[in-house]
Amino acid sequence: MTELIGNTTGLGGDGVTMTRMGGLSVSPGNTKIAITGYDTAQVLVFDYTAGDTLGSGAALSNARETSYTSLSERDTQRTSWLNDNEVMAFATDGTLLSVDARSMDTRVLAEVKTGGGAEVNRSEYTDLEYIPGVSPYVYASYGAFDRDLSETWNQIFILDLRYSFSLVKSVDLSQSSQTFREIAMDSQANLFITQFRGTIVPPAGCQSAVRTGR
Repeated sequence: MTELIGNTTGLGGDGVTMTRMGGLSVSPGNTKIAITGYDTAQVLVFDYTAGDTLGSGAALSNARETSYTSLSERDTQRTSWLNDNEVMAFATDGTLLSVDARSMDTRVLAEVKTGGGAEVNRSEYTDLEYIPGVSPYVYASYGAFDRDLSETWNQIFILDLRYSFSLVKSVDLSQSSQTFREIAMDSQANLFITQFRGTIVPPAGCQSAVRTGR
């Protein structure tokens, strides 16, 4: 069973700019969701009411958005929650942002070098992964493909939130994987990566799973 519970055209989203959505994440307390606006390059937060666990009764309400363009327009950029009132978003230009889910105030947590952003001619994707108690690190991924040059960029950035989100390590997998799309972490701190299947064949022994450790 599927049920529409919210959008940016009135259903829980009165007063926000109409946009296609991406970057969905749910707050630790299961009371809010965050998304990114594909067309507006803004971060949006909805209050979330869980349903009856049988596929009905859930609802989104009280939509709000950041007051300025904080991401890159028409790029797929994702979010992850630091805590129940603070959500992160990773822009394609390498800026890691924090958004207060109540006031929607934005601050920069870190900046890394992706070589991407609104000014480049690439299809770009970012993702974020952070699980408190599993790893003290925030993992940020950047994947891009340039149709004109037929080139792929794939990077993983590991940031330590205990030390002001300092960059611990960056890994470039541009030559061994097709365009990154999403990352996820299991309870043992293994990082998994999905890619867009293309014509580049990874070398022997290269897998779409990276052991990160705690």
